[in-house]
Amino acid sequence: MVIRDPSKISKTLPEASEDKLSPGVIAAYIACILIWGTTWNAVRLCVLPGGFEPYSAAAARFAFAAAFLAGMWMLGILKAKPTTLSATLWISFTGFLGVLSLALVYTAHQWVSGGLAAILATTSPLMMALLATATRAEKVSFNSLVGAFVSVCGIAILFGDRLHISNDQATGVILVLLSVFLNAISGVILKKKASNENPFVFVALFAAISLPCFCALSMGCEKVDLQALSPVTIGAAAYLGVMGSVISFACYFYLLKRLKLMTLSSMVFFPPIIALIVDSFIEKSVTLTGASYAGIGVIMTGVAIGVVLKPLQDRLLRRRALSLTALHDHVVKPDGPRELSCEACSK
Repeated sequence: MVIRDPSKISKTLPEASEDKLSPGVIAAYIACILIWGTTWNAVRLCVLPGGFEPYSAAAARFAFAAAFLAGMWMLGILKAKPTTLSATLWISFTGFLGVLSLALVYTAHQWVSGGLAAILATTSPLMMALLATATRAEKVSFNSLVGAFVSVCGIAILFGDRLHISNDQATGVILVLLSVFLNAISGVILKKKASNENPFVFVALFAAISLPCFCALSMGCEKVDLQALSPVTIGAAAYLGVMGSVISFACYFYLLKRLKLMTLSSMVFFPPIIALIVDSFIEKSVTLTGASYAGIGVIMTGVAIGVVLKPLQDRLLRRRALSLTALHDHVVKPDGPRELSCEACSK
């Protein structure tokens, strides 16, 4: 094997900065996993019998989100604006995809528990990786392909089990997966067309689009009796609007600049665990069987293969490249040719 200036190898590999741990980082990390682990259950609380209809629940969520964002703007905390008209249009387009995605989620939660939806949502990074490759936004890794295949097997097990229990629950599984797919499409579009925008621009535009859409859907398709709503139902909608739609988003982008990809990837495992624990306290009508847990285990294995192993491989490759660079600098003389033939390097 012939190596020509191995120092160039490390420059072609993904950057891997050290985790910058601080009280703020730790707080943001914990906030993300707690919020993401409970938002699915909060949606479920909103649409249980005696609560909101699906579209009304989403409208209430974004009413609270819009009010919170308006308060931030009036206090001078929120000043970000879209940088270009093109970015505004693309973000708006993904906002309409988000409306459709949330409409599917809120409808599905009439039959699917928060924990089950959280498990299905963990496949989002794998779907995004496949879509990114199809659109040439990124090149998919072999791990992602294997992980996606394993996760699909787990989804098939879970779907078969839910279909055996109830047609409605099987329908709910399909609706959640369609929602995850739409979110993956939005993620790829935003990565290609609006990756430099302030995260609050996404949140504000999404709320501005979602609120009137869901209000129109609610008035046209549903009957809402606000007086019949319980404080728990209204509180769940407020929690989703403020914590789920604004705070968690801000925390994630705060962490994105301070933690390594592998550390961030680990967050995908915690929300489903939290959601399943919450399910054990609040869920009455949806129960999981042995086949359900088998499907969940296969899905999480696929996610681990596709999401976590890739950053680990990048880290090992970077270490190997740095070792080759050190070997090159030690063996090659300063006035000699920048070429090293080393049989050991091929191992």
